[in-house]
Amino acid sequence: MCTHSDDGISLLAISEKEWWHVQCLGYIEDSVESRQNDFNRALSFIISHYGHEKKGMPDNFKSARQYIGLSLPETPIYLQELKKKIRKPLRQKLNLWVLLYDTCSGGIRSVSPDCDY
Repeated sequence: MCTHSDDGISLLAISEKEWWHVQCLGYIEDSVESRQNDFNRALSFIISHYGHEKKGMPDNFKSARQYIGLSLPETPIYLQELKKKIRKPLRQKLNLWVLLYDTCSGGIRSVSPDCDY
């Protein structure tokens, strides 16, 4: 099951083994401060979903492992914010994945909690 959530999560995907909350962050030409603020809001939002209870889920989904993710364009500003604010020990503790969108190729690079940016 995969859906856009009504509570502000960009993507909610659930299977019997995995439960994903992913917050997507876009990029617009704006001030550095504005992009940093957008980054901070997206980060705080996705972290607030860490450890959410699985209320209302069918029983066969309740043992699913929770993953949280932050999806954003791979830009110098966002990479700087990631390296400064979401270091590996925090990502490991939260099981936080980062999905980096390459605006040139259209590809997505997934960064597991155990890997460097």
